[in-house]
Amino acid sequence: GSGTALDALHIEFQPTINRSLADLMKTNPYVAARAGGDRMTALGMNNRFNSISVDGARINDQFGLSASGLFSTNNPFAIEALEQFSVDLSPYDVRRSGFTGASINAVTKSGTNQFHGSAYYIVTNDDLQQADIVGANAGRRVFNEEKTHGYTLGGPLLKNRLFFFANYDNYERNGVSVAPDNPNSSTFSE
Repeated sequence: GSGTALDALHIEFQPTINRSLADLMKTNPYVAARAGGDRMTALGMNNRFNSISVDGARINDQFGLSASGLFSTNNPFAIEALEQFSVDLSPYDVRRSGFTGASINAVTKSGTNQFHGSAYYIVTNDDLQQADIVGANAGRRVFNEEKTHGYTLGGPLLKNRLFFFANYDNYERNGVSVAPDNPNSSTFSE
């Protein structure tokens, strides 16, 4: 059909800019990014009409405060914690309802009989950006720094019976909160 499914290997090698669900959704040709890349529309429907779930439980923003449709401003979990990711468009199934765009489902990793883990550190800052060439900030850089670090660990508690998987992800952002031409500009940290 018109759906897309990614397994752990494809998720790991999928190029991402923001390490977000939106970057994984872009693998479907019927999904488009709007307004800065965090508003994902499927089949031309409003981004708030998507159904987003993790392990089958919906995590949509019920109040409509987030542009991405998620309940948080950043990803609610790390990409490293995903085992599978799927985007279904117009699934005509009576068990799935309450949306008109896409049904997005992320399945998290679980432990196995072997211990496995990973560590990661990602940084973006002014030194890695080119100066703006158009607009109000032409010819200069705007201070912005983002750091993400974390780890994953999974394995057995009781062989062949009970497993665990844990993921720690820390995201920090320092940047300009208002236009740099404003003398009252300040920095903030998330």
